[in-house]
Amino acid sequence: MLSTFILTASVAAVAELPPIEAIAPQSTFLAVSAKDLHASWQAIRAGQLGKLFDDPKLKELVGDDSKELEKALDGATKELGIERKDLVLPGRVGMALFGERDEELDAMTMAFIVVADFDDRADSGARMLMASFEKGAKEAEVKIEKAELDGKEVWIIPMGDDEAEEVEADDEFDGMGMELGAFGSGPETMYFMRDGEHMLLASSMASLEEALLATQGKGKSKTLGSSDDWRGNAALLGSTEMSVTVFTGPLKDMLGPMMMGPMAMVQPAMASLFGDIRTFSLGFDMQPKDSILEVSGAAFIPGKKEGLVSLVAKGQPVSAPPKLLGNESVSYTCANVAFGELWKTIEAAVASLPEMQAEQLAPTLTIYEPIMTKAFAVMGPSIHSAQWADANAESGVGSVTAIACSDEKACMPMLQMFAPSIGMMPRDFQGATIFGGDATEFSVGLGSGQLLLGDSSGVEQALRAAGEKDTKGIAELPVYKRCAAAVGSGAVSAWGFTDTTAQFEVQKSVMGRLEGVQDGFDGFVDDAGNPLDDIVTEEAIENVADMMAKFDAELMKKYIGPSVWWLAPADKGFSFRVRLLMP
Repeated sequence: MLSTFILTASVAAVAELPPIEAIAPQSTFLAVSAKDLHASWQAIRAGQLGKLFDDPKLKELVGDDSKELEKALDGATKELGIERKDLVLPGRVGMALFGERDEELDAMTMAFIVVADFDDRADSGARMLMASFEKGAKEAEVKIEKAELDGKEVWIIPMGDDEAEEVEADDEFDGMGMELGAFGSGPETMYFMRDGEHMLLASSMASLEEALLATQGKGKSKTLGSSDDWRGNAALLGSTEMSVTVFTGPLKDMLGPMMMGPMAMVQPAMASLFGDIRTFSLGFDMQPKDSILEVSGAAFIPGKKEGLVSLVAKGQPVSAPPKLLGNESVSYTCANVAFGELWKTIEAAVASLPEMQAEQLAPTLTIYEPIMTKAFAVMGPSIHSAQWADANAESGVGSVTAIACSDEKACMPMLQMFAPSIGMMPRDFQGATIFGGDATEFSVGLGSGQLLLGDSSGVEQALRAAGEKDTKGIAELPVYKRCAAAVGSGAVSAWGFTDTTAQFEVQKSVMGRLEGVQDGFDGFVDDAGNPLDDIVTEEAIENVADMMAKFDAELMKKYIGPSVWWLAPADKGFSFRVRLLMP
C-alpha cells in the first residue's frame, strides 16, 4: 500500500510550492522532482510523439487503444467513487526518500515526503487522492485516523500487514549474512494533509510538519538544496523539467548493515574502480528547443577522478572517424579512452582487494604486465564503432570497432598471447593480420594503424577500405553532420548517434526472420517458474512480425529524426545529454 500511495501522490504539482530541494532534508538519498507535470504531459500530447500516436495510419497498424483507455479511466473513477473530471495531474511535484534515526531502535529507518501542487485543480486532486487512500485502507483492512496540524486536518493511514511483512524480512540475501539495513524497516504509518493547493504525504508527523514549514518558508532544518552535493550536481545537470537524483553518501549510511560481512571486502575495490562519485542524476525535458525530447545526466565528483572514471576524464572535440569504417551507418559511437593508464587502474583494483586475493592475483599480473603495458601504451585514445544494415547478418547489422594503434608491432604480442587460447588463429589479409576461427564470427584485425574488432566480414571490409584512395567516410553522411553539429565544438569523452528510421528498418527485417525462434525457449522458465514458451507463444511472435511487416518506416520519418548523445567531462564530474531530433 505504501508504494501505491506514493505513486498516486507523485503522479496525481502553480501556487508557489518550493522545489523538493528546498523541502527535503540533507539526509535525502533519492530525490524526484517535476516542475509542472500537467504542462509536461500537455507538451508531449501536442508535440511530435503525440502526433505520431494520433496518426490514423499508426492506429490502423497497432490498433486504436483510446477507447479501451477511456473505459479503463471510467472504471477507475467509478471504483474510487469520484467523477471523471477529478482525475487530474499536478503541476510541481517532489518526492524524497531519506533516513531518520529511530531513537527506540537506535538505528536508521527509511522515511519519505511527497509534495504536490495542483493549482486550480486542487479540489479535484484532493478528492482523487483521498478516495485512493480510502480505497487502499479498505483493501488493507486498516482504519484511517484523523489529527490536526497547523489548524488543518491530517489523515493518519496505517500500513497493512502485507506491507509490514515485506519490509521486516530479516535476511533478504538467503543466508549470505547481508541485511538491507534501514531498507528493512520502512514506515508503518503515513500522514497526509491538504494545505490549500498543496498536498503533502509523509512517513511521520515530524516529517510532515517540517515539510509544511518548509513550504511556508519557515523550515528549521538544513535542506537538500543547501548541500554541496546538490549544488554541484545541479550545475552539471542544468535546468530540466523533471529529474531523479541519487546521493551516494546518504545511501551508504542507509546501507550500513548491508555493507558488513562479505560485502565489506568489496567496498575498497569498488572505491578503487570508480572513485568518489557523490551523485547520479537524470533529467527530462519534454519541450526542448529544436528537438523532440532531451534526457540529461550528471555525475558529481568533487575530488580527483579515479579508477575507470579517470580513463575517460579527458575529452576532445568531435573529429571525423577513420574512413575505413565505410560510409553506411545505422549507428555510430566514438570514445576517448586513456589506454595508457588502464594497467595502473587494474593494479590499483587488485591491490585494494583483501590481502589473500591480492596475493593470488599478483603472479598473473607479473606475467602479463610487460606485454600488456606495451600494447596499451600505443592504443587509443580514440575508439570508433559503426553499425550498418547487413541482410546476411543474424542480427540484421554488421559492425566493426576501430581502436587507434600507433605501433602495430607493440600490439601484436598481446594478440598472439590471448587469441589462440580462444580458438582464434592469425591469417594474412592484404598485408594486415586477422585473428579468427571457424567457431566464431568474431574477428580481430591489426593493420592500417588500427586495431579492429567485429564481425569477420566487417573487419575484412574495413581493411579493404583502408587501401582504397576514394573511400568515402561516415563523416560525409547528412545524419553524421547534423548530429555532430548538435554536439557542438566542446570537448567530449564520448558521443554517438542512431539513425532512427534506418534502425527501425533493421529491426523490421530481423522480425521477419523469427520463424522457429520459440524453439529456443524450450526448458527455460521465468522467475515464477512459468515456462517461457507458454509466455512467448508462436502466435504472439507471428502477430508482432506481421505488424512490423506492415509498418511503414516513412511514418517514423515523418515524426521522428535521429537521436544523438554525448558525455562531456567537467572539473567536478561529467554531464550527459541525449536528444531525439526533429525529422
